[in-house]
Amino acid sequence: MENQMPSSQWGKKWLTLPKGLLVLALVFLFVGFLVIHQEWHIPAGMPQYQRGYWAFFDEDFGEAFIWFKQSAEKGYDWGAYMTGYMLTYGLGTKTDLEEAQKWYEMAHDAGLQEAEWALRRLTYYQSQ
Repeated sequence: MENQMPSSQWGKKWLTLPKGLLVLALVFLFVGFLVIHQEWHIPAGMPQYQRGYWAFFDEDFGEAFIWFKQSAEKGYDWGAYMTGYMLTYGLGTKTDLEEAQKWYEMAHDAGLQEAEWALRRLTYYQSQ
């Protein structure tokens, strides 16, 4: 009988369980509140970008171009950059430097530093 917990400690043990559950429930409610109010959110176009990313590395450039363009149309900066990239080099689509410049400018306007370098390279190619 030495291993048995005194009856006075059983009550204390059970009192801590609901508090723990209450804290857990409050955490879930808080996270749900943040998600609903978009403090934590997935940027529009990111799921399409991710699908394009995997298609690109599987060397399915036609599929990748479709997904990157959809991502760009939703305003995702990296989607716009990759759409411009694929148009620049003719991956999965025909080469169209004017259209590529449009997508690079969109990515640049969204604050993507890499797009500035892409625009400079594109300007160089167009001057040749």
